[in-house]
Amino acid sequence: MLENLRLTEDESPVYRRLADAIAERIATGTLAVGDRLPPQREIARALGINVTTVTRALSTLQEQGLLEARPGRGTTVAARDVAERPGFVSAPSDQSGVIDLSVNRPPTSAYLDAVAALMPRLSKDRHYASLQDYHPPEGPLWGRVAVADWFKTVAGDGDPGRVVLAAGAQHGLDCVLGAVTRQGEVVLADEVTYQGINALCRVHGLDLRGVAMDRGGMRPDAFEAACAQLRPRAVFLVPTLHNPTTITLSQERRRELAAVARRHNVLI
Repeated sequence: MLENLRLTEDESPVYRRLADAIAERIATGTLAVGDRLPPQREIARALGINVTTVTRALSTLQEQGLLEARPGRGTTVAARDVAERPGFVSAPSDQSGVIDLSVNRPPTSAYLDAVAALMPRLSKDRHYASLQDYHPPEGPLWGRVAVADWFKTVAGDGDPGRVVLAAGAQHGLDCVLGAVTRQGEVVLADEVTYQGINALCRVHGLDLRGVAMDRGGMRPDAFEAACAQLRPRAVFLVPTLHNPTTITLSQERRRELAAVARRHNVLI
């Protein structure tokens, strides 16, 4: 059971390294509940250490509940009552001056003040009732109209019937990939890219390939070569504050990548 037991080479006390080595074997199942350890003198002789050191190591493991020693039975691996040792212990802090970064939320004082001021007006808003109900899959009409009005200024198309509101970036990407690609097609992305696109391409059965980058983002020459070789259906880009590199594509780089996509009929 303790064959080939090796102690780590560090500056911690020998008894501690021995205790850690035995505890690791218990954790991995090499030593199971009820297994009997060799006599302490045998352990000491095998490792070339003092018996007192072995005694201290085993005592440490007994204090941790990993081993138990009974007269006539020697030292065995103890059964552990999981219910008595929870895997997670909440340790709330009462330090009012500490900023809690465990969750992403606005400062509560200013936020609650703003909500309190808004509530009397919100209940009278014509959209309030619709906010409390389920929306159609494409999103509420009033929201699509607002987006369509903005599109008029940038694309000249202001038809709310052609607007679909997504529940978030991942939902939007899922809808787009499902609409424009077929299983087995190639999709290109930066060689370092948003991890969510990897999961979506796996779900849709798409072949995601990385394209080389430089400090300015995806390289147009590498994009051109990938298009010629792989004949991709689409390319995934994050032009502003790229995730995770934070690169923002220059206007020149955007035009170069768009020109490559047009030449090869690749959707962006």
